[in-house]
Amino acid sequence: MNGYIEAQCLGAYRLLVKNYNKLFDKNLCLKSEIQHSQLNVRRNKKLFELRKKSIYNTLLCRIKREKYHLKKIEQLKCKLCTKDYDINTLKHIQDLDKEKIEAYKACLFYNVQSYYRY
Repeated sequence: MNGYIEAQCLGAYRLLVKNYNKLFDKNLCLKSEIQHSQLNVRRNKKLFELRKKSIYNTLLCRIKREKYHLKKIEQLKCKLCTKDYDINTLKHIQDLDKEKIEAYKACLFYNVQSYYRY
């Protein structure tokens, strides 16, 4: 009878150890899930920051491109307006400030130089 009781106690002890180990494994699982979720949050935050920077850089690039095109349009307008080499007529046709007049004169000077170069 003592052997039977010892066997039951040993079986109960093994079952207790097995259940304890399962509980410990679940805790490890939970810890690893928490670590993975923290990593995902950090990675998603970095991805969000990278995406935000990418959009910002794209917008800056578009703004620079638009400024460049506006500058080119202004230069072409300057070349077309100074084709007849008469800035005084332009003053009456358009409301030009001093900066635009200087730009037109510079454009006129460039056109005259390029004309004599060839």
